[in-house]
Amino acid sequence: MVFEKDAKVFVPRLMDSVAPAWLRVARHCASRWMPLGLRELPLGDLLLPEYRSEHGVEAIDSNLLVLLTATEYVRVSGDTAWWERHERDLADIYGYYAPRVRGDLIEQPPFSDWQDSAQRRGRTFYTNLLYHVVTERLTPHRAFAIDRQRADRIHERIEAAFFDSELGLYRSVHGHPQVSLDGNLLALELGYLAAESRRAADLYRCLKTHALWSRDRVAGWNTVPAYPAHWISLSTRLVGLSGYHDRIRWSWLMALAAKMAFQMGDEAGANEILNRLEQMARRDGTIHEIYFQNSPYLPWRSRLYVSEADFSWGAACVVRAVNAARARPPRPRPEAHC
Repeated sequence: MVFEKDAKVFVPRLMDSVAPAWLRVARHCASRWMPLGLRELPLGDLLLPEYRSEHGVEAIDSNLLVLLTATEYVRVSGDTAWWERHERDLADIYGYYAPRVRGDLIEQPPFSDWQDSAQRRGRTFYTNLLYHVVTERLTPHRAFAIDRQRADRIHERIEAAFFDSELGLYRSVHGHPQVSLDGNLLALELGYLAAESRRAADLYRCLKTHALWSRDRVAGWNTVPAYPAHWISLSTRLVGLSGYHDRIRWSWLMALAAKMAFQMGDEAGANEILNRLEQMARRDGTIHEIYFQNSPYLPWRSRLYVSEADFSWGAACVVRAVNAARARPPRPRPEAHC
């Protein structure tokens, strides 16, 4: 676990053997003009944490992802001794959010979650979805001193703030029209909506008929409608990445969509995405970070930016999707309406 000297507790957005880590991205983007032997910077033994992004803000979702991973690790491994050794630190990590909660929901600064090219100020579905799931998982542990009704209150606030009954989907930022693929898929994957429930079936059906999925038949770009131009950071615009978190296709989101399609009983939809990912991986010899929106989904590039490769986040999600495909076929879901 990582702590700042002033006792603010949060984990870094990035850990790398190059500091600041954006130098690795810049080196990768410049690699097309470099001799072959100089194109990659190897990872060193010492990993250096970064506590703030290029915008000078903390990563609001990092602690939640650490806690989510910790609870999942113990569930899968049964390693309760590890949990007992770290429980106090984990409780401090959860406590980081207390001063950032208003009316039971986290209010985040701009450029602070994984969609850090867009300001996304205030209450977002993605961050508060993670907050609800983590709170629910931690409530039984006395060290976290969580009121047993807290998760229910967070759920009620999320439904009131983000669910659009006409779309049948959750909007991305409170008070704004955007709908993002990440949060709606994670609501299914993380069990925010029970997998066997009518609501989960309805949300999946609505997601498949929404432009996020239906416009190109293969899900993978994240936000509709696009974020306002003035929300996008200057550095993102300067390198030609204005559509980074809305109009550009992400490998990890393609893979997560395939995984959830299998889990929701949509084998045809899942295979369509996985077949496309296989074609892309064979063509490129790797999994890239981002791709052009439309077929044949070439790795994304502009004059100043090149899609990262080999992209471990996307590759890991592809492996999970393939494992879902190999798993026992799921039981039929309830009939859905959208």
